[in-house]
Amino acid sequence: MVIRMKTLCALILLCGLAASAQDQQPPPKSLGEIARENRANKKPGTPVRVIDNDAFPSADTAAPAVAKDTTSDAKNPDAKTTDAKKDDIKNNGTDQAKVTPSEQQKWDSWKTKLDAQKHEVTLLQREVDVTEREARVRAANYYADAGANLRDPGKYAEETRKQQEELQAKTLLLTAAKQRLADLQEQARKDGVPFSVIDN
Repeated sequence: MVIRMKTLCALILLCGLAASAQDQQPPPKSLGEIARENRANKKPGTPVRVIDNDAFPSADTAAPAVAKDTTSDAKNPDAKTTDAKKDDIKNNGTDQAKVTPSEQQKWDSWKTKLDAQKHEVTLLQREVDVTEREARVRAANYYADAGANLRDPGKYAEETRKQQEELQAKTLLLTAAKQRLADLQEQARKDGVPFSVIDN
């Protein structure tokens, strides 16, 4: 009983200390008070920038901004140098002004070969996509018609087999065309053709 009384007294004492500690803390500030304090602490010389439609250039004023940039390039010759270096990197380290007619002819020849192979890859990819889509539509129509399986189950299986063989043949042709394109691109790189010609 004595232990319970001591425990009870200790709890009452702790509650009293906690209540007195809460009484000593100032009440929390509202958002309005915090905003007023921030306004009072703000330096009077700090300008406030308001962003509205007038701050953004319209379509009419966009052209003079470009002209202004070009005039600043005339004042800063280093900017032109960096742009020229970027163009050189794009052209695989070659300067367009120094390209000889024979090199240009070689590049045009490679570009023609690469474009023809890319066109072939695109056509084969389209054929594969169309064949796959037709197979999906055919299967959906077959399974949507409940009596189709009962009327002629062998016909659908035979047509599906033929369609799968056709799809596999077209996929093999597409894979071979992609490999030929990769080989041509590698040969062009070894022949010194710039990346801008190969990858376009």
